[in-house]
Amino acid sequence: NELKSIMIQITWPKDYPESTNAVVDLNSFFNSHIKPHEKVKILSKIRSQYDDWSGMAMTFNIINYVTDNLEEIRALVKNENVVTREEKEAIALEKKEKEKLASTKGMTKGQKRRFYDKYGNIDADDKPRGWDWVDVIKHLSKTGTGN
Repeated sequence: NELKSIMIQITWPKDYPESTNAVVDLNSFFNSHIKPHEKVKILSKIRSQYDDWSGMAMTFNIINYVTDNLEEIRALVKNENVVTREEKEAIALEKKEKEKLASTKGMTKGQKRRFYDKYGNIDADDKPRGWDWVDVIKHLSKTGTGN
């Protein structure tokens, strides 16, 4: 859950290396885990060094600066919403199991029977089918006729 790598795209004007107007871009797909306001902070840190490097090979200096100050750049990027691959797989497996258990809607009688034979009666606290049915003949023999 941390910044392990970053892709920097550098575009130079025609009057390079005298010009310090290099365009440093972090908007590649590879950097999609970095939020826009964090990208602005990283770019401002890099651009703050431009004046010191005018007239020199700035490509090397930019890459060297980022490599040397990677810990500071990592501190700027907070990946709070990053979910690891294992967590994603666990969430997907949980969701699939819930869908499997809740998929009794639209089943035929045979499919429902096989489902309940395999997983049991989930919704009724594992009570057998017909546990609350009244035996009509037994009930009438106890109550008698209404005459």
